[in-house]
Amino acid sequence: MNKKRVLTTFLLLSYLHLVAQKDSIRPYFIYNQETMQLYPTDPLPIDKEDIDKVPYRVGKLFGFVSADKAHKWVIEPEFNEIYAVYKEGAIIKKNNKYGFINNKNQILIQIKNQRLVREQAIFHSLNETIDTLGPKSINLILRNDYYSASGKLLFSEKAHDQQSFSQVDTIAWFKNGFDYRVRTISGKLVNSFTSSNEKKFINVCANNLNFYESQANQTFYSAYDVNDKIVFRLPESDPGFKGIYRLSSNYSELTAEMPNICFATLQVH
Repeated sequence: MNKKRVLTTFLLLSYLHLVAQKDSIRPYFIYNQETMQLYPTDPLPIDKEDIDKVPYRVGKLFGFVSADKAHKWVIEPEFNEIYAVYKEGAIIKKNNKYGFINNKNQILIQIKNQRLVREQAIFHSLNETIDTLGPKSINLILRNDYYSASGKLLFSEKAHDQQSFSQVDTIAWFKNGFDYRVRTISGKLVNSFTSSNEKKFINVCANNLNFYESQANQTFYSAYDVNDKIVFRLPESDPGFKGIYRLSSNYSELTAEMPNICFATLQVH
């Protein structure tokens, strides 16, 4: 028997053995189709305290078994991959597309996406398409659709470049051509602007919009809130100098070798 299959079988048997022990910590596995092996799913997002089903593989397909009874199928094997498991359901892959199902195997987000991830309490699907309306130098565009956990479409954005919601930031930006749009996690449009040589957009951090800007023959790193109110402005250091500027009790490190500078919110007195 192929060594890889032997290891897979061993891991499956180990899993069943551990689940049978009432006080054991249940392992969770994901199957790597290239190596034909099961791996502990630390990288796989699983709300272990809340879910009642566990990913389980038979042959090349995944299904779910009961978290309390490993021999009891909750959903029969039909998926090529289980990307993540949450209390509300699971992100699954079928026919090379991703979707979201609930615990009754009802489709909440259609299985048609090139990528699907959870960002905070919402779900974000990404699909790459050809852009025939944008600048000629940019021929690919991302369609971003954001859904609630129940599968309701919250909002959509098309972008050539973007920074979606992080674990802490509740605003995201989307660049279409040369124009930027900023939305909250609920989908509300809170700002829009065009980046220029005098005010070049850098990124979003701590829910601030960060820019590199020039004024009166001076250059600054500046942060604004979504209402365009200045939060702080720091003069650019000498290009060869790497130093720390102190404002109040907060610190920011500036260097010409850090193109994606991320500022914390600073109190300027």
